[in-house]
Amino acid sequence: MFRKQKDYPLTKMEKRILEEWETAWKGAQGEDDDENTQTDANKMLYDLVRENYKIFARKAARNRDDNFAQKNWLLYGIGITVFVESILLLLLTIYWEKMEWSSSGLIMYVVYFSAFQAILFCAAGKKIAVDKKQETWARHTDALGRLQDAMVRYTQGLSPYEGLNDEEKRKMFARRFLRIVNLNRKKFVKNMESKEADLTDLLEKLKLTKL
Repeated sequence: MFRKQKDYPLTKMEKRILEEWETAWKGAQGEDDDENTQTDANKMLYDLVRENYKIFARKAARNRDDNFAQKNWLLYGIGITVFVESILLLLLTIYWEKMEWSSSGLIMYVVYFSAFQAILFCAAGKKIAVDKKQETWARHTDALGRLQDAMVRYTQGLSPYEGLNDEEKRKMFARRFLRIVNLNRKKFVKNMESKEADLTDLLEKLKLTKL
């Protein structure tokens, strides 16, 4: 069965910023709370902003949790592996004579187990690098912060909206919003290209050398 993904609702502050922007946006031309009263162009932008705002907030929170979960599991795995290895080495050191193992056999066991452990940790570290949870968390957090900044400035009439009429303010906000979305998309493409390179590198490193 697939694990049900955790829901990430907006925080109180995130919700407040969005609601105040919605009120300012719809009130700029005397529009009421009925979205059907907005012009097609304004409604399309209004819907895009709301949807992207929620996506940025949700994915920032989800990738933050996934990033810490991945790294915590890696640390737990390292700790458990080192503990088990220490116990096995202790037991083998005590009983290797009774088990009729030569000293060279014990050394070979240590070498093979250490090599396996190194490959396992290398693969786990590479998986974290390929998944790029931290980069995705940072990317969506940056986009959310930029959009919140634009929303608060629009709502409060701060620079660069000072002295502009309602139509000019909307056009200015639309341009800033599109720049934020385009910047986020460029970072996504860059991450995907880097992810492909990391995955290819991982496959190359895991290839077995012919004896």
